[in-house]
Amino acid sequence: MKKTLITVLALMFLLATSVGCSNSNSVDTQANNPPINTNTQGTKVYVLSGENDFIIISNGAIVLTSGLEKFVGGELSFKGDGLSGIKNYITEFYFFMDEVKTSININNVSIDGSEDGIDITPDLGTTSAETIFSTDAWNTLTQAGALHFSLSGTLMNGESFEYTIVVDVKDIF
Repeated sequence: MKKTLITVLALMFLLATSVGCSNSNSVDTQANNPPINTNTQGTKVYVLSGENDFIIISNGAIVLTSGLEKFVGGELSFKGDGLSGIKNYITEFYFFMDEVKTSININNVSIDGSEDGIDITPDLGTTSAETIFSTDAWNTLTQAGALHFSLSGTLMNGESFEYTIVVDVKDIF
């Protein structure tokens, strides 16, 4: 929990400094997609976490300011022995809105020409933009059980794997 708090505070500081230095001549994309955080005095912070019998997602965050939305996937770890000898893998955060899968963050990693394979990186990546979530998407995403994470891929021996978990989204600030 201490590590999560430090991560969130660091993100808030970085966002505050980047928003303060943003270019005022940027294109206004907010007209058709209003910002989720209409609180002009502060920042909204949500933490992401989840686990199943094999994987754990921790230290993820969604940070919303009046001018920037940031999705931080957090860290992936394994319960017990992790996977090794991987030829390729995909990590993806997504949710369903009106029965349509909507991806928030996707990472695709592969290796060619090696017989040993690769390991899965614990860093699940970051996405940021003026607007990531429409109001309807945000309303769907903040419902219990709406955000999902998937880890899938192929081992060097040709065997495939796939793990999915429901990710909790909790408002902390």
